Amino acid sequence: MDRFPTDRSQTKNNAVEALRAASRSPLRDEQQARTQISDAVQSAKSAEWEESNSDLQAWVYSLALIYSHQTGLLPAFSNCDNETRFERFVFALPAPPRLQLTRNRLKAAIRRLNLKKNPDFARDLDALSDSVPLPDS
Repeated sequence: MDRFPTDRSQTKNNAVEALRAASRSPLRDEQQARTQISDAVQSAKSAEWEESNSDLQAWVYSLALIYSHQTGLLPAFSNCDNETRFERFVFALPAPPRLQLTRNRLKAAIRRLNLKKNPDFARDLDALSDSVPLPDS
């Protein structure tokens, strides 16, 4: 069975649903999430990547930014058979075939990014948060 829907709007809907399920509170900006997801998928499709490991890192990093920005949670991996919410979000999107995305490769990519101690991730997340206006409450 194919894990990835072929319809673009269905793909975005599945990814936004995965984001909603990851967060106990509403997403920061659902419309912005759809745009971010669409941009990430388009960028991955059009990228001229050469090395699958570093390309997978870049893909996971971009999705981690979206996930953290929208949910307020830090992406995680699990060493057990259960998927984390972040892993479900990643698998809700159609990864480019050249990345050869598997559960083990995804876990390794998340581990290598070391997002808790990655100052670049914190800086990029702050920049993303600063560039998106907060919704009126």
